[in-house]
Amino acid sequence: MEALFSDVFQKPEDSLPDSSETFEQIWTDVGECTRCSLCEGRTNIVLSRDPAFAAPGILVAPSIDAALAAARGDALRRCADAIAVIGGAEIYAQWMDVADRLEVTEVHARPEGDTYLAAIDPADWEQVARARYSASSDDSADYSYVTYRRRKSH
Repeated sequence: MEALFSDVFQKPEDSLPDSSETFEQIWTDVGECTRCSLCEGRTNIVLSRDPAFAAPGILVAPSIDAALAAARGDALRRCADAIAVIGGAEIYAQWMDVADRLEVTEVHARPEGDTYLAAIDPADWEQVARARYSASSDDSADYSYVTYRRRKSH
């Protein structure tokens, strides 16, 4: 089973106008959800430290192990061959050892902030696709969509 990781921006004001279209295409290509919001017809698992968190249509998992067990069980029941994990820097770091493929948005800018994604180690990951886009009038920076596959030696 393939475990995928895709990054998304945490706040709508940080997103790039074309990013949702590319996100949709990536997940359409692998038969997964086609919206950044919760996906109808799919099992949505939210990893949360808040034991009181609940939302309609989702399963809340208190740990990465619980989320992975629920996702694998659901994938087996649905005969799915991939699990999609979507999140920010902390989710990215927690799932990096589980993922077989990374779908990453690289924003070509250096904004101020205190959260950064860990570097992708070329010894572990092979870049297999890259598409670069120039900033449009609605974008604040150029950006690239990059696909990485885990090297077989892992």
